[in-house]
Amino acid sequence: MLHYYPYLRGKQFELQALLALQAAGKLAPAVVPIIEPVRDSHHLVDCVAEFMAAKRPLIVNPQVGTYDQHRQQRFPLTKWWTDPNLKAGLLVSTEVSLSDYNAATVLIYTQPGLLETLPLPQPQQLVIAGPSHRLRRALTPQVTLADPLPRGWDGADYLLQPQTFFSDQPWFAGADGLSGFSDFAIAGSSYSEKGYPLPYVRLSLSFPTGQQVWLHHFISDQFTDFKQPKAKYFSSGVHLLAWLAEHPEVPQTMGLQALTQSLNEQHFPGLGKVKQWLLMHHIEMVGQLLTTAPS
Repeated sequence: MLHYYPYLRGKQFELQALLALQAAGKLAPAVVPIIEPVRDSHHLVDCVAEFMAAKRPLIVNPQVGTYDQHRQQRFPLTKWWTDPNLKAGLLVSTEVSLSDYNAATVLIYTQPGLLETLPLPQPQQLVIAGPSHRLRRALTPQVTLADPLPRGWDGADYLLQPQTFFSDQPWFAGADGLSGFSDFAIAGSSYSEKGYPLPYVRLSLSFPTGQQVWLHHFISDQFTDFKQPKAKYFSSGVHLLAWLAEHPEVPQTMGLQALTQSLNEQHFPGLGKVKQWLLMHHIEMVGQLLTTAPS
């Protein structure tokens, strides 16, 4: 079976998205999340506890943010590290020790320059490699990592090009000899501890067409200041609802149903919840594709 490894930073809305999907039975067996926890919070513990109780595999690698800096964490994962379903991931860097490298169940390579400083992975380790051809030739990874979200775009870019290609991996990764594929989902690989305000709200909705997954970006185009997030949400939502009315083939996932209900009822839940629903839609939809795409 081909597996999908969505790579998440472990922010609150991302963890709540996984929890909601798992609790509702909407997370396909082929989906194995990678969580890079950025904070010492109960949301991470809640998510790990839910997955371990359900005997669902989960990869955790505390590399970014402040989580790994807490010597005495308020919400440690200690009690679950002996569970075979909680897999220790390692984002390979110049700072990792050889003992941690050898002990990791999952190795995530994004920097080609590290190939000369560390031994080749062991056969039992799952290797995930970024887009570098040098990495993929040297490591022969089982899983590839991509970041399909446009970088450096602003509202004008999305207005000029509202649809961007995301992936065709659900259909073709197996033909390339891979056991799975990974990406940063709709959040992108850029990481910011607190985020930053934007003069618009963007709703990026993933959808399948042919043997590809694309993103349609809906922008609140009539606002230019950094205020009025509620009004901007409904502005972009008007475009989303109109587009959906013309595209009934888009899967009606749990996340999408919650989003459209919020828009139809004119209820603004906060942008964190909106991000959660869009992420839920994406992960559930890719899981559905893996049950129907040829392996």
